[in-house]
Amino acid sequence: MRSHTDPLVLTAWGFAFPAYLWATSGCVVEAVAVALAALSAVVYHRHREPTGIILRIDQILATAALAITLSRYFISAFCIDVWFFAVVVLGVQALCVYGINRRAYARRDWEVYEALHLLWHLLVIMGQCCLAVAVGHVN
Repeated sequence: MRSHTDPLVLTAWGFAFPAYLWATSGCVVEAVAVALAALSAVVYHRHREPTGIILRIDQILATAALAITLSRYFISAFCIDVWFFAVVVLGVQALCVYGINRRAYARRDWEVYEALHLLWHLLVIMGQCCLAVAVGHVN
């Protein structure tokens, strides 16, 4: 089991910050979705990335949080501005890193996997913060 100070676990806890930003933007559903995704990521990484139900729950909650928050952004705050460009740049970077990370995981290259997954966490956290702040400016 990984410790709470392991970088992957710490960055999983880092998703609490965008959850807080969503809450302060008045978006309770989005805040709860991101918070639940954060908790599932902590459990998943604390248990050293197991397959099975823990992985499935983590994937479902992370995907749901992304869909819910992107939907809120596109419905209430979508416009071509600095937040839009930040979301696009971070989103493209996150997708590229995620793809490379999946290949490292498939090769069982754990050192590369951990470094890239850590970077992916940070990109998604920044992207979620941008989404929450953009929506907060509109609300």
